[in-house]
Amino acid sequence: MNVPALRFPEFEGEWEEAEFGEVVSFSSGGTPSKGVDAYWGGDIPWISATSMHDDRITTSERTVTDLGAEHGTRKAEKNTVLLLVRGSMLYNRIPAGICDRLVTFNQDVKALILKQNETPEFVLAYIRAKEDKLLSMVTGTGIGAGKLDTDELKSLVFCRASLPEQKKIAAFLGVVDAKIAALRARLAGLERYKRGLMQALFSQTLRFTKPDGTHFPDCEEKRLGEVFELVTTAIMPNQHSETFQYYSLPAFDAFGASIEIQGSEIESNKYEVSDNMLLVSKLNPRKPRVMKTIESELRSCCSTEFMAYAARDLDRTNLNYFFQFFRSENFVRKLKRSATGSTNSHVRVTPDETLRWKISLPHPDEQSKIAEALHAMDAKIAAVTDQLDQMQDFKKGLLQQMFV
Repeated sequence: MNVPALRFPEFEGEWEEAEFGEVVSFSSGGTPSKGVDAYWGGDIPWISATSMHDDRITTSERTVTDLGAEHGTRKAEKNTVLLLVRGSMLYNRIPAGICDRLVTFNQDVKALILKQNETPEFVLAYIRAKEDKLLSMVTGTGIGAGKLDTDELKSLVFCRASLPEQKKIAAFLGVVDAKIAALRARLAGLERYKRGLMQALFSQTLRFTKPDGTHFPDCEEKRLGEVFELVTTAIMPNQHSETFQYYSLPAFDAFGASIEIQGSEIESNKYEVSDNMLLVSKLNPRKPRVMKTIESELRSCCSTEFMAYAARDLDRTNLNYFFQFFRSENFVRKLKRSATGSTNSHVRVTPDETLRWKISLPHPDEQSKIAEALHAMDAKIAAVTDQLDQMQDFKKGLLQQMFV
C-alpha cells in the first residue's frame, strides 16, 4: 500500500502513485560565453555545483547580467527546485535546493518545473528521502564526474500526498531544518572564533600570563629546523609479516586517524615513524592535513606524502601546541605559497624548505596554555558537530518513514 510508515493522524488513505516525469518537467541550463564581459558580473546568481550546499539557493560565486541571462544560460524563478545531474559531488551526495530568488544555472543542473499541484518543499523532501536510491543511479562520465540520467529520473515512482498533507509535512520538516540551520550557524561561529583566537595567540597579540600574573618571557625567533628534524627512514611494509599502525591521506580524509593494517596490504615505500611525531601533508596543502602519531605496540609507518617532524627537544617543544600551529592560517598560507607542481590538483611542498622558515617560539609553559585553550575550542566544535550529525541523521530517518 502507498501509505507512509510515519504519518500525521488527521490524514488517511493511500497516496496516489505517478512517475516523477508526470509531476515535474526537466529544464536544462547553460553557460554564457566567458569571452563576453558584458554577460558576467551582474546581479543574477549563476548556479553551479559549487553553489549547491544548502536546501535554499540564494547566492553564488559567479553572477550574470540581464544580457548574460538571455544568452547561453537559463533562468529559474523563485521557488523552483534545482537538481545537480552531473559532477563529482554526485558520488557522495545529491545536491538539490529551492531557489529563494530568480537565478540562472549551468548545464550540470536541471530545473524541476512543477506540472501539477505539488509544493516545491514536498518535491525537495522527496529527493532527500530518495537520496540512497538516487546515489545508486549515478554513473560515470569517463572524466571523473558522475551523472544522473534524465530518463531514469523521469521514471522514478513518485507517490503524491494531498496538498494539505504536503504542507503539513513541509511545515514539520521546516522546524527540523531550522534546528539544523541553527546548529550550522553555531558551528560556523565557533570555527570563526577559533580562527581569530589562533591568529591572536600565534601572532602574540594575545598573551597568557603566569599564575602570579607576570608575563612569560618573550618568544624566541627560531628556524623550524632548529625545533624539528624531518624523519625520512624508509621501510617497505609489504616485506614484513606484521600489522602496522599506518598513517595515510585516505585514512585521514575518511577517519581523521591512522588505521591498523597488515604490512602485506601496504604498497610501495613508506616512512617509518614513532610516537610523539607530527605529520603534515605536503600534497595539495590548501587543505591542512596534520596528524599526531600515537603510542602503539605496533610498528608505525606513514605515507611519503607526509612531512614527518620529530622534535629535537621534547622538554621545550609542546607537540599539542605545534599540532595547532601547523593548522594555523599563516602556516597553511606559507605551505600554499611554497607548493609547486604541474597542475593545481597535484602540487607539493619541498620538505627541506620548511625547515628554513622562521617561527616565533613561546616559552614551553606558554605553549602548553595555548595548546589547552585551542584544544578546549576543538572540544566545543566537536560537540556541536556531533549534535549537528545527530540532527541530520534524525531528519534522514524521518524522511525515510514519512515518504512512500
